[in-house]
This record gives sequence, C-alpha cells and structure tokens, in this order.
Amino acid sequence: MRHHAEAFFAATESKSPEVLEPHLAPDVVMEVPLTVHGALAPVDTVTGKQALLDWVRTGAVTFDRIRWRDLEFSTAGETVFAECHGDMTVAGTGEPYRNRYVFRFDVRDGLIRRIREYSNPVAVARLLERPGA
Repeated sequence: MRHHAEAFFAATESKSPEVLEPHLAPDVVMEVPLTVHGALAPVDTVTGKQALLDWVRTGAVTFDRIRWRDLEFSTAGETVFAECHGDMTVAGTGEPYRNRYVFRFDVRDGLIRRIREYSNPVAVARLLERPGA
C-alpha cells in the first residue's frame, strides 16, 4: 500500500506525472478539505485520473522546486497516511513556500481511489496573497 503513496511524492518532486499514473484508479478523486476562508466544503476537488495528472503538471509549473521533508507513513487497512513538510520554491520569484501536510490515500483493488490533502490554510493564504499567485 505504501508504495502507492510513495509514487505520489516521487511524481510531484520529480515533476513526472507518469510515475503516478499506474497507481491511480480511472475515477480517482483528490480533495483539499481545509480552506483559507473557513468553509466546510473542500476548497479544491480534482476528479479523474487525467485531471489529477494535470494537477501534478500544474504544481510543476507553479513551483521551481518541490521537496517533501520528514515523510512518515502509517497504514490502516487499505488507507495510507503520510505526514510531512513541504519545502518548495515559487516559480518566477524564487520565494520559499513551506507548509505542513497530512495526506490520506485510500487504496482499493491495488489502485489509489481517493487522496485527501490536509495542509495549513494560513500558509496557503499567504502564498495566494503574493503578487502573481
């Protein structure tokens, strides 16, 4: 199970969505439930394999460098949790962007069916306040 989550981090760091593709169900859903405005509905939902691969490509353009630090994994049945720190550099400005994350990967029939990304919405809001964000 853990290797599916590891593929997510490898794909985003290397900016290579093809690394993640074989691990995704066709109808995979990714949600970001914590919002900068405090709403209970997810701020971002990506539905389908192609849309998620495009999301990885967008991250590759948004950030010059993506690194995941202090990765810790935990597995409970068909769910993998990963806790880590994001250490990124904003494209074009070179400014650092750091956040703390907990990811939940739900795996069934050998494929990732759902990903939830929990991060500090205050750090996200500060990123969005920057010119050109």
